[in-house]
Amino acid sequence: MVNFDNELNKVEYIKPMTSGEPGNRVFSIELYTSQKSYKIFVEKEQLISVSEYIIRNLYSINVSDSNGEENKHDFNYIDEEIKSNNIQIEIQNNNKIFILYFREETETEIFNKLKINLNFNQALFFSKSSLKLASKGRPLCKLCYRPMNKNDKTNSNTDICINCPRKNGHYKQKN
Repeated sequence: MVNFDNELNKVEYIKPMTSGEPGNRVFSIELYTSQKSYKIFVEKEQLISVSEYIIRNLYSINVSDSNGEENKHDFNYIDEEIKSNNIQIEIQNNNKIFILYFREETETEIFNKLKINLNFNQALFFSKSSLKLASKGRPLCKLCYRPMNKNDKTNSNTDICINCPRKNGHYKQKN
């Protein structure tokens, strides 16, 4: 079994953040527990990839679409900052949780920084928020939730991206 510097089983609130100017932004994830808060600096592409994975796995599961804000208290403090350039994810359907592993890799070593558990509602809120943040004002595809550029829109439906994997006729349209 791999040991992590920190393992969090109960996350009270998690949110993606960004700072800096468009084109030169720094992405991070802030998460809060009853004991400690963390700011994890991540790569934009990994944040998008993890978010898409979560949404793909929750797409056919009936998860209530709460906005996640009801659990937000006055969280504005950070106890520890972590840098991660390797995010891995595991789903445990029987426990209804996603486990996220944050690691920092160098040329010679791998440091296991943080392991967190998110319930399905937290994971869905986090994923949608992350994709919205990464899109920086671009509209999101209504089916796969990826950010759409102007040339990604279809003529028949401007709410769905041109290469959307869900527009093959087998998707369930959500309103």
